[in-house]
Amino acid sequence: GLLLVWACPALALQRAVGGDVLAGRRLARLRTVAPVALWLCLADRLALGLGIWAISPRSSTGLLLAGLPLEEATFFALTTLLVTDGLLLATDPVALRRVARWLRPQAPAALVRAATPAR
Repeated sequence: GLLLVWACPALALQRAVGGDVLAGRRLARLRTVAPVALWLCLADRLALGLGIWAISPRSSTGLLLAGLPLEEATFFALTTLLVTDGLLLATDPVALRRVARWLRPQAPAALVRAATPAR
């Protein structure tokens, strides 16, 4: 539950900024997110199996995916997706122009003229 509360606002913002951009790069995103998230899951599963660290049953759902707590796998997938999509949007000219336009203050022309000193 809290994992989604953490990730969903950022995912929603990314989609608001460039959902069309991300949809157009679906295959590139999959080719990035899947192997990285899988690698993180395997490393975590190995560490858990070797006793390098442990997850308290109180903080886990108890649902396992190939021996890894489901929330761990979800965290790795969401984190990798957030980073991948963020990098794609931060380097895409369309998304960058969109953000610049949103951040630029839109003052009415009359206010701008009134605030400009006469020469």
